[in-house]
Amino acid sequence: MLNKVLNNKIISGMFFVTLGSIISTFLSYYFNFYVQSLFPDLSDYSNYVFIVTFLSISILAPSAVGSSLSLLVTELNVKNETKKLTKLYLNMNLVFGVIGLLFLAICLILNKEISSVFKIDNPFYVQLLGLLLFLSALSIPLVSFLQGLLRFKSLSSLIIFLAFIKIVIVYILFHLDFGFLSVPYGLLIGACLQLLVGNLLLISSFDSDFSSADVKGFTKKVLLISLPLFFITTGTGLLTQVDFLVIKSKFLPEVSGEYALLINIGKIFFFGSYIFLGAMGPQVTEAFNKKDGYFKILFFYSKIIGVIISLGISVFVFFPKQFLDLFIFLSGFIGLNSKSLALYYGVTDLIPAYSIFISLAIVINLLVIFLIATTTTRIYLAFIFSLLLQFILINFLATDLYSCIFYNIIAASSLLIYLCYETYKKYESIHNSSSI
Repeated sequence: MLNKVLNNKIISGMFFVTLGSIISTFLSYYFNFYVQSLFPDLSDYSNYVFIVTFLSISILAPSAVGSSLSLLVTELNVKNETKKLTKLYLNMNLVFGVIGLLFLAICLILNKEISSVFKIDNPFYVQLLGLLLFLSALSIPLVSFLQGLLRFKSLSSLIIFLAFIKIVIVYILFHLDFGFLSVPYGLLIGACLQLLVGNLLLISSFDSDFSSADVKGFTKKVLLISLPLFFITTGTGLLTQVDFLVIKSKFLPEVSGEYALLINIGKIFFFGSYIFLGAMGPQVTEAFNKKDGYFKILFFYSKIIGVIISLGISVFVFFPKQFLDLFIFLSGFIGLNSKSLALYYGVTDLIPAYSIFISLAIVINLLVIFLIATTTTRIYLAFIFSLLLQFILINFLATDLYSCIFYNIIAASSLLIYLCYETYKKYESIHNSSSI
């Protein structure tokens, strides 16, 4: 009976989390376009995308630990180990607080050097980035515990709140004449509010009398579970983000600003696949544990992703100018500055090639979700190779944005070929065993 109740709660929770993720992702994409419409200078917008990209990449490894932490929290929650959960939460806040302080120290000590390498005109932005990294690291146990305690409605409400409040805060600060500082200040205030509201949501799940609880070995257990996930999630995240950092350090700020515009176009493409792939992992995991039908699930989602990619390629390759016309026209109805968005016309010629790279990244994401769900973790080696290839080609051979995209396509293709090979091997092994 407990398992049935738990399964029903997880299924309904997945709906709320998926819905919350869709809404918050849409608001996050809107925030990117909103910032660009407020600050049409490509150098300013390049600095904003640097902050977001550097934050996202830096937090990949701690986030992998957070994913395994949520599994342990669920295990303790089912056993009703409230005291251990309370002490574990405090310990994890200490661990992630130290990680956050390390990020902060690096940004404070090396702010001038980082600014010089990535052509940031004001080192103060890097110092603010350090604070943002510290707060983001502290938020990981918070999110992991909400997931692990199956507090899905609270988690969905929190991520939607954060996505919405950032827009409101930046809007207020901008109209108070804070200039570009409105953006990092807005992100910092939003991160503080996330910690405050999130801990208020969690406090009812804890026990004030936790001093006798023994959680020795739990931290080590979390780290051991995280190790393979670390390489894979980090590799997946770096594939579509490390290119911007290399371009930011290699080219003029205006050029990296143009590439930041392309990234926004790619996110629109990604959004369609994100909606459908969010529910695939748990379904494959369940089918894999039952040893039945998990390739049918892969084929089903492959058809959906195939349709999305076909539609995306058709629009972005053959009608990029018409897409931008429609995009800029509709943007005026949701409060964006159409004149600032006209800068996207400057990258029209690059959109077709970039959409091909994004298509490859979407298929890679599909196969990675499937392979992880079927316990194939050795694929991290292929990520290391492709990321090194991507870095070397762009850093040493790229001469313009088009060549950067071309080298991205080469690196992504090499990774995709390997993932297809791993998927085919798994399919063949199942086919042969069923034939026997």
